[in-house]
Amino acid sequence: MKVHDMSDKDLATLLIKSRKELVGLRFSYASARSLPSPARVRLLRRNVARVLTIQIERNRKKLLDEPIENPLEKSSKDTKDPKEKAKKDSLKDSASKGSILAKGKKK
Repeated sequence: MKVHDMSDKDLATLLIKSRKELVGLRFSYASARSLPSPARVRLLRRNVARVLTIQIERNRKKLLDEPIENPLEKSSKDTKDPKEKAKKDSLKDSASKGSILAKGKKK
């Protein structure tokens, strides 16, 4: 079975198995300074990279397929929480009156 045809769950399982085997091979190389199959390390590294690439591609596709909400379209009228609406209204009132620092002292 090709890696591209696998389900997300199967990909995650393959990734975990490949990483565990890779760690085991690295450990045995560190302790004995020889490997029964040095090419296996390269194969496992490439498998890990391949699986991660496929997972990233699938996640990007899922994100691009979802509709994006525009946060700027919401207004204070759409606010359901009365406390939040009151806070926005008070900010509007204080902005329209102007602040003490902005007016300055009159002579």
